[in-house]
Amino acid sequence: MEDWWKGSTLDAELGARYSPGEVLELLMVLYKLTEIYEFASRLAQKGVLDEQMSLTIELHGMRDRRLICLSKPFFSAFGSYISQEAALKFEATLVVQDLIGRVAEHALEQSLQVFERFNWRDARLPENVTNLRADQRKLLERTL
Repeated sequence: MEDWWKGSTLDAELGARYSPGEVLELLMVLYKLTEIYEFASRLAQKGVLDEQMSLTIELHGMRDRRLICLSKPFFSAFGSYISQEAALKFEATLVVQDLIGRVAEHALEQSLQVFERFNWRDARLPENVTNLRADQRKLLERTL
């Protein structure tokens, strides 16, 4: 996920600051997981899935990777959030109707679990959750 800037106008700037495998960008995690859950929800709405579904998400190459937030530079001032695990695996069994009705909440919860594995202990503070929800809403409403 940290290589999303490859080939973009940000490539020179970010490529000079961060090597591949060095960081994981917080909002890109939130956006990617929201997209995954949205995709699953749309499959469910089309009747492709049964009453329940299993979802497994794995992030590899995470050991010593640092969680950063490019749009909120002050984020890193509160601590260094580094994964001690080589791979992060998340599994969920979801009732399809619940997924459809609460897709954004499921994606946000999954994101918070990722952030906690990077030792961001304050991820669930109300102000942080509120800010993440606002960023997620911008993605879902296509107002980024």
